[in-house]
Amino acid sequence: MAAARAELVELCKTRVPREQLATVANLARRAFMPDKSLRLLHGVVRPPSNARKVLKATDAEKAEYAGALIYVGANEEALKLLAEIDRKAHPIADLFEAFARSRTWDFDGAIAPLESHASNPNVNEVGRLRGRFEFAAALVDGRIDFERAAGLLEELLAETGSDRFRIIHKDSLLLFAQCRIFQKKWSLATECLDKLARLSEADHDPVFSLLTEKWRSILVIARRPESPEANEALRELRRTRERLIEARRYEDARSCDYHEAVLRNDDKLMARLYFGTSYPAFKKRVREHISDPSRLMGAYEWPLLRGSRPETTINVVDGTHRAGGPRLKNGDLPQRLLQILSLDFYRPLHGAELHERLYPGEHFNPDTSPDKLHQALRRLRAWIRHSKLPLEVVESGSFYRLVAREPVALRVREDSAKTLHVASATEARVHTYGTLLRGKFAERNFSASDAAGVLGTSSRSTVRYLAALRDLGLIGQVKSGPRTHYRLK
Repeated sequence: MAAARAELVELCKTRVPREQLATVANLARRAFMPDKSLRLLHGVVRPPSNARKVLKATDAEKAEYAGALIYVGANEEALKLLAEIDRKAHPIADLFEAFARSRTWDFDGAIAPLESHASNPNVNEVGRLRGRFEFAAALVDGRIDFERAAGLLEELLAETGSDRFRIIHKDSLLLFAQCRIFQKKWSLATECLDKLARLSEADHDPVFSLLTEKWRSILVIARRPESPEANEALRELRRTRERLIEARRYEDARSCDYHEAVLRNDDKLMARLYFGTSYPAFKKRVREHISDPSRLMGAYEWPLLRGSRPETTINVVDGTHRAGGPRLKNGDLPQRLLQILSLDFYRPLHGAELHERLYPGEHFNPDTSPDKLHQALRRLRAWIRHSKLPLEVVESGSFYRLVAREPVALRVREDSAKTLHVASATEARVHTYGTLLRGKFAERNFSASDAAGVLGTSSRSTVRYLAALRDLGLIGQVKSGPRTHYRLK
């Protein structure tokens, strides 16, 4: 595998003939090199506006480009591109859409493209098996139809094996164990996990071994929640979570915390999960399980060093950490970048995802976008140094995350993420001001002068921003004239 990967790296450095671009990009993506797929296809899928002669990108090229975008987290651009493709002729586009939605825990949203994929006569055998597996996964994790999922998985296990479609066979065994745990069919779940453990050991597959141990721990906790065995299984589940993070299986690590919170009715952990993800479908799932919804209101303090006792708390809306301290300008790139880097407690963000969130509506360009992003990062890093904050923005392999140099917490708000889904810096600034006002005047009326004191803006600018917030439906005007007051909605 290493030799083949090295050859592929060298091939990507050459001028690949146009008719082979999609094939080579496919190989690069499957070899976990999506950045190379993007570089190969960008000039074809997103040709420069001044190009003299442009050959329209084929649907196969668009599909592969979208697949690479999904891999690096640029889901919005990928989904728009997939919408242009003839799905009947290129059924992989349906699979890619399902992948994009499942990666953000939107399993219900994956159902429609998977049903379309299943009815397409142009799907090859591998695609058919993979599509059926993904459909079963959506039934288990989304629609909650365990009986139907179990039937599909039994068929998949019969059609695959240790010597035929081995990866899909292992995936199906793991999902079947998960399904049986949810059905409380403990013996059948154990049987699946034992089979999977033997296959993983034979393959020297550390990731599947971790996933097997994860679900074995969940099985013990679910089966005998008050037993000493459950306490040991919980400790093992937490150890497995840390090892999954080391293996860069971030969603599996998030899943460990989610299942611990559900099985133990742990609202504190539920709140961490809620504030620690930007996925709407996952947030909805947490809201449905938490027993005390008030924990999801207001703000949450996230210790960057898990389990530490933070000495400093930084407000990610404006970067402040003490009264009268330096403040990031609302709507500017460093301020928005700090918010984006605080969106997820479990995973680093790829540069393409950072770019998509920081410059909404702009296409990612693998040649120029990284430089543009680095300029914004330089500004944020300079501000962090100037403010003497114990933070660093660390890059590793095109992925970025915030790291603490000493115990520190970030104060995040659920509604602060809404400021990142807007089309301009001005609109972002207005939404950010709304978040600041909500933190101060959540349940009471306030005047323009009250707002100016919180926002640090002039009287004239404050009135203009309050009018914009009112037009957006975020605040209401409860009095008029010289005694005008406002209230948050």
